[in-house]
Amino acid sequence: MAPLHSFLAATLLTVGVASVGHAQQGERASTTSSGDLARSCAPGADAADLRFCDGFISGAGQFYEAVLGPKGIRPIACPEHLVSQQEMADVFLAWARDHGDLMQEKAVQGLMRAAVAKWPCPR
Repeated sequence: MAPLHSFLAATLLTVGVASVGHAQQGERASTTSSGDLARSCAPGADAADLRFCDGFISGAGQFYEAVLGPKGIRPIACPEHLVSQQEMADVFLAWARDHGDLMQEKAVQGLMRAAVAKWPCPR
């Protein structure tokens, strides 16, 4: 459980950095959809998109870790190992291929849906 928390926590810090990078390039980064994130994380994406992908995943992870804990939310995903950013990107891309109908949702929703589907928490 803690490894995903660390991974997901590391994700959100970079979201801000990546968003600034996209904004500096004149791109809209404030309303990134799951489809946008899937395109940014896809094999063959350009370097700026891949940096955005890494940053978004890192930032989402950091936020998730920040809101967990004894007085925070309960975990929504429970992998039994440390999840790397690349593994999370791969899990998200696999989920996105199977859920084209959800690509209009916010990117963080898709990312979390992918994590929950891959690593459900015991009830």
